[in-house]
Formats: sequence, structure tokens, C-alpha cells
Amino acid sequence: MYLKFLIFTLSSFCALGAYAEFKSCGTHQIDSIMVQGNRDDNHIHANSFVMTLRDYQCNDKPYLILKNNQPSYQGMLSIALAAKLAGEEVHVTVNTSEDMGSATEISIIIVQ
Repeated sequence: MYLKFLIFTLSSFCALGAYAEFKSCGTHQIDSIMVQGNRDDNHIHANSFVMTLRDYQCNDKPYLILKNNQPSYQGMLSIALAAKLAGEEVHVTVNTSEDMGSATEISIIIVQ
């Protein structure tokens, strides 16, 4: 547990220079996970991993999103699926600097 906290803390400080608006959403159960491919309507969820947290909206937005062109896409999707199937909580941190409508970009997922 201490090691997870230490890694999270160190990674948070490293990323602060890159993302001026970095926000921790706390620790919650994952409510839903969806993966979307191309959409004719060019919706913000197209080509993305999208999840919601149980009874919580991070950054006042219902959806947490990561585009499939991000290097961490496969890893974060795997962590989220494993946590959901195991019934474990996740700690999520997001980037808030880009307006994505009803979604906020996922930066870090930690299984608690």
C-alpha cells in the first residue's frame, strides 16, 4: 500500500509541469466501461475508452475518457477492466485543461 502511495505521489509531481490543471478524483468503484470506435457523428467519445464512476462525477462531468491514440490507452483500459471485474476501487486523476464537453481526460488510474 505504501509503495502504491509513493508511486502515485511521485508520478503526480512529475506530471504537474506538463498539465497545469491536474485533479485527483479520489477513490471510487467503476460504474461502467465502454469502448467506442469510429462514429459518423464525430462525437467526443469516438475512438475512446470511456468510463463512469459509481455515484460520482469527476470535475463535474459524468464521463472519464481516454482516446485510443494515447500511449497509455491499452494499459489504462486493462487496469479499469481488471478493477471492474474484481470489484476493486480505483483512484483516478484527470487533466482538466482541455474542454471535452461532458467528459474529462483520464491521466492516471490506480487500483486500490
